[in-house]
Amino acid sequence: MNPTFWSDFWPNFAATIVGVAAGIPIGFWLNRHAERSAAERRRKEIRAAEARRVSEEKQRTREALEQLEPAIRAHAGWFKILGAWSNMNEYHEGPLAELWIVLRGQIVPAHLSDRRLFGDLAVHFERCVRFDELVRLRASLSMAGPPLQQTRTQTDEAAIKTRLNNMTKAVGADPEKIANRVAGEIASLQSPA
Repeated sequence: MNPTFWSDFWPNFAATIVGVAAGIPIGFWLNRHAERSAAERRRKEIRAAEARRVSEEKQRTREALEQLEPAIRAHAGWFKILGAWSNMNEYHEGPLAELWIVLRGQIVPAHLSDRRLFGDLAVHFERCVRFDELVRLRASLSMAGPPLQQTRTQTDEAAIKTRLNNMTKAVGADPEKIANRVAGEIASLQSPA
């Protein structure tokens, strides 16, 4: 055996053993550090995406409420007219609810500070649909024919009048109050959260 081989072998062998013994734990540590950094980046990206989603939902909700508020305020006159049946001498189209049907999907109730507002809006616009149906029914009854139909028309007209009066005086039926609540929500959605 060559003595130079062994004299060169042992230091290289020892360096290899020390390198492996120290390198494996350092490699694991570097791997863990890289995984933690990647996981933290993913968490930050998820939080940022969630914040963007919430911001966009709030903006859509605010924009929908901004469109609904003037329509609701316009309904106040109809509620007064329909409550005073004597003003209904001819056919009128009642307060319309189409805007609600289009915009209700844009409103995210979770972002409203007034948790009852979404339900109250749904009830308000359902009342508008019922008002319109009753107004159309009354208009169709005003064209009564023979005496038998006139008697039935008077009975039906009294029932319609009672229903309209009850609907205009129901709890939460004041469009101005609902519109004011909507305006409050618009203001709260404009302020930074």
